[in-house]
Amino acid sequence: MRLPQTVVDHYQQFRRWQEASPQVEFKSNDIHHCHNCEHDFTGNFCPYCSQRAGTHRISWETLRQQFMLLWGLDNRSLSYTILQLLLRPGYLIRDYISGRRQVSYPPVKMLFIITIIMAFIEHLYMNETAAIEPATNFPILNTYFKWEQENPGWGMLLNSTIFLLPTWVLFRHAPRYYKHTLPESFFIMVFICSLTQILTFIANITTIKTSILALIYYFITYRQLFGYPIWSTLWRLSLGTVIAAYTGIALFTFAIIITGNATEFIDTTNQAANEISIAGTYVGTVISMIFITVIPISLLLYIGHRIDRRFDQHA
Repeated sequence: MRLPQTVVDHYQQFRRWQEASPQVEFKSNDIHHCHNCEHDFTGNFCPYCSQRAGTHRISWETLRQQFMLLWGLDNRSLSYTILQLLLRPGYLIRDYISGRRQVSYPPVKMLFIITIIMAFIEHLYMNETAAIEPATNFPILNTYFKWEQENPGWGMLLNSTIFLLPTWVLFRHAPRYYKHTLPESFFIMVFICSLTQILTFIANITTIKTSILALIYYFITYRQLFGYPIWSTLWRLSLGTVIAAYTGIALFTFAIIITGNATEFIDTTNQAANEISIAGTYVGTVISMIFITVIPISLLLYIGHRIDRRFDQHA
């Protein structure tokens, strides 16, 4: 069954809008006088000191503009950036990290504001649920999990740092954005954290599960951003998740070993010896776990590489 031509035309128009980068409109050809550096200029901003054209004495309009700037409701609107994150997430991130900074609200500030807004909405309108008290045998993990519950946005960003290296390695030679850097990977994670919080809110007010919605959006984001085919995006994203998970486990294990040794050395000598023995067991376990996973991960990399080569040959 073929779709009506009108639906196809609208979809193609939507795809063109997704892929196109927003254009900056030159709004003013008049000559302006800058009251800050006393130069005359044309354009939207003074080329000598960057003050905006049309700056006059402070008025009610000035107060309105400052309020709009504070909450991201000016030209780089927070609401418009959120809309783009939902409709063209990968293309928006591509535009930002490729140098088009003015197409998006500043990502770190956006994450901060979204975290505050979501916490405020949850406090006002959603049913309050008792926080799950972390209960592990390791105080450092309890402290971290408690902090993560109290600071969901920053906790999510901190957790996402374990994806930086896998993303950089697995998507480094992408056809659409070639050889991105680790700092660029960090900003990719910032955008994804903001997107995840928005998706969590959508899932809370609907019957959709957050995990399903997030998985769909993560695939769309990486596919739009890096331009790999469907299968290439899937195996790279899956393998990156596995590597990141093992990295997180190794980091937590290392933290437990370090804090355990420090605590035990303050206690009696016998207890310290016991803890050293336990730490040795932990180290052996971690080394064994890493060794065991090297072979399947390497195998998956090789299989994915061969599949990519096969797709390229038939393309």
